Amino acid sequence: MSVRPDAAVWAEVSRSALLVNNRVLRRLAGSSRLIPVVKAGGYGLGAAWVVRMLKPKAVAVMVPSEGTELRDLGYRGEILLLSPASLSGLKEAVEGRMTPSVSTSSQV
Repeated sequence: MSVRPDAAVWAEVSRSALLVNNRVLRRLAGSSRLIPVVKAGGYGLGAAWVVRMLKPKAVAVMVPSEGTELRDLGYRGEILLLSPASLSGLKEAVEGRMTPSVSTSSQV
């Protein structure tokens, strides 16, 4: 997949390399759980195609809006939030059945 917003800057992602890397990492992880981190708007590529290709049981995103985007596209697996959510973000996380991260006692 390639996105070229202008001639000076572009991103190219190899679908075949993504699948090979996923297989290698799963083999190395053994019985450990592998959760791909997907960036919903990363470089304009979006995360949906990665999720469709890898078919993971769980993914991780940075903020609730990224998880909501995946839910809106039909993703039913577990979504882990890597950054603490604001109060309004927690509401979105709960409604979207996402697992928030907690790193301080005040966030609890």
